[in-house]
Amino acid sequence: GDAAVLASVLCGHDAMDCTSLDLPAADFTRNLETPIGNLVLGVWLLASLLMLPNMSYTTVHEWIARPVPACAMGLLVISTFWHARIGMQVAMEDYVHTPANKFACLALLNLATFAGAAFGLFCIVRLALGGAA
Repeated sequence: GDAAVLASVLCGHDAMDCTSLDLPAADFTRNLETPIGNLVLGVWLLASLLMLPNMSYTTVHEWIARPVPACAMGLLVISTFWHARIGMQVAMEDYVHTPANKFACLALLNLATFAGAAFGLFCIVRLALGGAA
């Protein structure tokens, strides 16, 4: 959190620097929710899997077919893909300078993010509803 606040301040306009642009500084603290959510859900996933009696397909399938684990896994998939999208978007905005290329890269990023998340959610729903027994 402190590094995000410091980065937000350092990226702001400096009136003493003639080369500094008078643009609003980016708010880096707004991107702190997904890593915290991923950490909580990841610890939950690890603890839940370690508490299972064994790691056989049947045991894990029965576990994920219950509503709470299925919903939590869905949230983990969404949060993880969204976090990856945010990180890749920042890199593309910083390093892709041509507007057409930037648009194409961001469009492909969004497509890949939503397709990956949709596939992950589809797999969880299929397992939860018993379609992959």
